[in-house]
Amino acid sequence: MEIGGLVLQAFKVFAGNPDVIFIIISFAVLYSVVFTLIGIYERSKKAEE
Repeated sequence: MEIGGLVLQAFKVFAGNPDVIFIIISFAVLYSVVFTLIGIYERSKKAEE
């Protein structure tokens, strides 16, 4: 089996699992929200000075 075939097979197993996709998407959303809130906090702190 070629490397591309192995990668495709691994991706199919990885992406075919809805639990894994849900965990990855929820982690990405949480990561985005946390860093957005940190950015807003930093800007509001800088504006007060």
